[in-house]
Amino acid sequence: MSGRWIIDTNIVSLAARGEESILDHLARRRRTDLATTAITIAELEYGSLRAHDPALHREQWQELLRGMPVLSFSKQEAPEHARLREALRHRPIGERDLLIAAIAMTNGFGVVTRNVAEFKRVRGLKVEGWGS
Repeated sequence: MSGRWIIDTNIVSLAARGEESILDHLARRRRTDLATTAITIAELEYGSLRAHDPALHREQWQELLRGMPVLSFSKQEAPEHARLREALRHRPIGERDLLIAAIAMTNGFGVVTRNVAEFKRVRGLKVEGWGS
């Protein structure tokens, strides 16, 4: 796997829980090639609110992402989002995944996820599946 990659929420969650295969993938990558999105941070924050121990849950994923760039959705990504939404209108993907895909495409990143089937429907998006 070469290039720059956005780490999707499910990958961060699995790594924070100590999933060996995900941690192995992360260990083999240069941190400078990895990023996440504000969409993923929002999903992780929501998960923390619902966790048995919210502070511990938040600490685990924050430690994993420490120093990793966080890409936001802004007016630069909006046209790509609209283009993707139109292209997928007959078989849409989830809105948060669509936002992540637009961020990735606009900024020249691929997406690392366990949700490969959803992201593979985005024509032109590099997708890498980690985990089982």
